[in-house]
Amino acid sequence: MSSDIPDGELVELWRSFFQDTRFRPIDSNGTRAPMPRCSTCSGDGISDGRRKCPTCEGSGVDLEATPTYGDQIESVAQAYPKGKKAVYVTWEDVTDFHPRLSNNLLWNLENTLKAAREVVKEFISDEAQERVREEHRSEITLDVAPLEIPDKLFQEEIRDLRKEHLYRMVKVRGLVRKSLPVRPRMEVGFFECSWERHPQHVIQDFFTLREPKKCISEGCKCDEFQLREKQSQFIDSHKLEIQE
Repeated sequence: MSSDIPDGELVELWRSFFQDTRFRPIDSNGTRAPMPRCSTCSGDGISDGRRKCPTCEGSGVDLEATPTYGDQIESVAQAYPKGKKAVYVTWEDVTDFHPRLSNNLLWNLENTLKAAREVVKEFISDEAQERVREEHRSEITLDVAPLEIPDKLFQEEIRDLRKEHLYRMVKVRGLVRKSLPVRPRMEVGFFECSWERHPQHVIQDFFTLREPKKCISEGCKCDEFQLREKQSQFIDSHKLEIQE
């Protein structure tokens, strides 16, 4: 069963999910962000002696300050490029928010996460983007990583893997026959044209280096470029060979 969610609707669903106060963000270990304490009663739920706090109605929690996944995005962006370069979401949260969205993760992983990454950009402040441009001459690029995925939804035998499993989220169980060292792999290449050093970013694929075809700066027709590795963006790449 494939997904029928159009790209535009996917974007709207992710945008709403990241703003939904029902779902507090998690870190890479799956730990939830704490609920903020009420500033009036300091989280005790009572004020003026034994009276129930009128602000939080005795809950001790400031619901209006509940962190969202959108807040987590900005927090990660503020530390970029140090620290994590991904925003983690739980399968349970995505399913509780909208079952069709979680179903899309199963059947159309690539497009679903692509839409999520596009929406993530909306939650990154101009201040954070400008800092990274000035200090690192690059853009903030954050991934979206689903966690706590039920095995029964994605478990497949290695012998049963086929072309229909490409671009889907699949879990397999087996023995690691060969493990190559973790190596950096270029994700976004930073190029400068040879004439005026106009900058240009090019998203890379897994196998070959993709270079710009021509300068995108107005009036410049240069078609020769220099790769600037220090300003390019890399991710860790780890290749494994497994067998049943």
